[in-house]
Amino acid sequence: MEWSDIYCVSCYAFELDGAHWLGVVVDDDGGNFIELLSVWPGFADATAALSRHLPGIDSQWLVRAQELTEDDEPLVVWQR
Repeated sequence: MEWSDIYCVSCYAFELDGAHWLGVVVDDDGGNFIELLSVWPGFADATAALSRHLPGIDSQWLVRAQELTEDDEPLVVWQR
């Protein structure tokens, strides 16, 4: 997926083995998506790249996303 293909970025929280984790979903406008999980190596680099490459994304988007609980609806943090 190219940067220019990204249509929407949303986040959700989940629990795994008693720990709180974050999922970030990057959608294009054709129905494809990439899911990034905070449990994976490279998550911090990937989310930093989103912050650098998506114009107008709130600088505090990841902080807000990390406040989500498993009971919350997904949070849209950027949309073209």
